[in-house]
Amino acid sequence: MNEAAETVHVLVDLQIKPGTTARALEIFAQAAAPTRAEPGCVRYELCQSQDDERRFVLVEEWRSQAALDEHLTKPYIRTMGAALPEVVAAPLGIRFLREVPR
Repeated sequence: MNEAAETVHVLVDLQIKPGTTARALEIFAQAAAPTRAEPGCVRYELCQSQDDERRFVLVEEWRSQAALDEHLTKPYIRTMGAALPEVVAAPLGIRFLREVPR
């Protein structure tokens, strides 16, 4: 299996509660640097909607499912997960994607 076929993309849709954007950004910032330093991380970016300042998408790319699975065990990800309920207004919309061979 080639590397592109093993790559895992994750999109996490988030809607933030009114008045909690600064706290949400703080929560994500605490996890961003250590996540990007993980050997299996290709991309980890938080993007904000141009139409709605309370809507965000976390865009992740991992070298493999094993790298993503390892990431999910990290203490900073557990800390982020525990803090998210204070800022999210709706359940997270999580999508796992794989690249389509060309």
